[in-house]
Amino acid sequence: MLILSRLFARHPYLRQRRTAAVIAASLMTATPAFAQDDDWVFAVAPYLLAPSINGEAGMGRFIDGADVDVDSRDIFEHLDLGAMIHGEARHRSGFGVIVDYSFMDLSAEADGPVVPGARIKAEVFQGVLEAFASYRFDLSTAHTLDAYAGLRWWHLDVELKRRDAPGPNVTEDKGDDWVDPVFGARWVAEWRPGWRTSLAGDIGGFGVASDFTASVQGLVIYDAWDSVSLAAGYRALWVDYDNDDEGPDFFAYDTVTHGPQIGVIFRF
Repeated sequence: MLILSRLFARHPYLRQRRTAAVIAASLMTATPAFAQDDDWVFAVAPYLLAPSINGEAGMGRFIDGADVDVDSRDIFEHLDLGAMIHGEARHRSGFGVIVDYSFMDLSAEADGPVVPGARIKAEVFQGVLEAFASYRFDLSTAHTLDAYAGLRWWHLDVELKRRDAPGPNVTEDKGDDWVDPVFGARWVAEWRPGWRTSLAGDIGGFGVASDFTASVQGLVIYDAWDSVSLAAGYRALWVDYDNDDEGPDFFAYDTVTHGPQIGVIFRF
């Protein structure tokens, strides 16, 4: 992986994309355990993902098919603001709702690789929102299976600014939004009192917006207190998207964002 600092030094545009992917990161689902209250159970889980991103990105006339290779150290070094949260509501009938949102706002500055004396500043925002309807099958007293379907919304925005160079200052702003249909399942097994394993996976895109998107996740969950659990695991999120524009507005993103995840689950 190329670190962000190296990416910006080599090519500012390249770097931004990669950082954007990270946010993607985004993209993880913390799998909550639930506490029952009347007909509904609820869980909210703020979490942290330490992502790395690998793949390719394209941006207008500046970058086409550039390698994306960013590790978690680079992301945290250039993070201005970020948040990740997961929530679920489930009715006793088995039907429920799952919502997950994560975003990252990153920036970095480096000497221009082409024009001597120029300064290049890159700002990247990436957000991923997931909203699913679900249904729970109680396979046994210790095993459940959740089937879910819904939408995954991506927002990427990359702004490049060139300053202190001969001639006028230059600003380029590229990005895109798209929504993918997604179908998936999650299996949860309790293997001893207070301890559970969760395995989840989904697939989507199908050419509706992106050509392909998918995610896999594995978590170990421990009920530390009556209404609070701790979760740790790993998640990977894939996306292969381009906006089919062959001109200066061309934008493409074909990456996998992956990394360890930790979270705290509050049940009420």
